[in-house]
Amino acid sequence: LGISKALRGQGQVYLDTIRPVYADQFLRDALQLLDPVEMPEEVADLLVFTAENQLNLGYPENAQNLLSQAINIRHDLDRETDLIQARIYLRTGRLDEGINLLRQQDRAYQTAPPSRPQRFHREGSLLLSLFYAIKGEVSHCEKYARQGIAIGKLLQSTFVQSVGYMRLGHAILL
Repeated sequence: LGISKALRGQGQVYLDTIRPVYADQFLRDALQLLDPVEMPEEVADLLVFTAENQLNLGYPENAQNLLSQAINIRHDLDRETDLIQARIYLRTGRLDEGINLLRQQDRAYQTAPPSRPQRFHREGSLLLSLFYAIKGEVSHCEKYARQGIAIGKLLQSTFVQSVGYMRLGHAILL
């Protein structure tokens, strides 16, 4: 378990800095050291990280498979899993499914205060804005971009704000 956690930590550094090629082997090695029967939570978490990394590598089908495995092991995965699923929908052109998932998530977490995403810019409103930009729905694109900017200000995250401004630029260009 200790070696697996160390490898996971090394892989997560590369995952956090969006360098999936470097993260891949660390995450795979960490996963191979664990037994899903003995440590289902740790295995499920690693499967989610590996799914995200596969998505970053450009393999949405692999990501979907790994995410499904994680859900089979542990049914109560967190909000972040939904954001990865939405990104899979985005990468595979299933725009309406992604929008529906993110809007359901938005309703479910409306009463909770925004929290800093664990890794880079995972705000649901920014993903929604991108989905709507691709669909050409200007008013929704702008609404969620502005929401993302506000969340970025609240979190004091210039990166989240910057992505929000990019999404707002998409709306203006549309």
